[in-house]
Amino acid sequence: LDRIVNLLPYIKREIKNIKLIIVGEDWNQKEQLIKRAKKLNVYKNVKFFGAVTHENIHKFLLNSDVFLLSSDYEGFGISVIEAMSVGLPVVVNDIASMRTIIRNGVNGYIVNFDDSTKTAKIIINLLKDRKLATKIGNASRTYSKKYDWYNVVSSVEKIYKN
Repeated sequence: LDRIVNLLPYIKREIKNIKLIIVGEDWNQKEQLIKRAKKLNVYKNVKFFGAVTHENIHKFLLNSDVFLLSSDYEGFGISVIEAMSVGLPVVVNDIASMRTIIRNGVNGYIVNFDDSTKTAKIIINLLKDRKLATKIGNASRTYSKKYDWYNVVSSVEKIYKN
């Protein structure tokens, strides 16, 4: 999460009213993230909501413009699939599990979150170019249907029937 906070000064130069919404477990990083945000003069641009219900996560996703995942490890990436299912363009860290889900530049972007300048440019582009964001988001939504429960159950049933 600290790498996402580090992006804000770059993004804020282009988009003054940028808001970073952090939802979910903070793994005891909240105080450190607050200090970092204050140091970077972006504290007013960051909101922490902590753990929320699944229903509320869906509401946050529906009210977002871009979904970011900066993790160095992700088993499967269910949060990314959830974001994709509502048509969000996703920007994810370059890790093995994300390379199986994201087609770079097609249904999202795979980046190195340690490269703040390059990552911020991609995010700024998605936020400013709504046509591009919609195109990537639509491709995300289409891809996420592969993981719809009905489709997963049907696939498992086929395996057992064969």
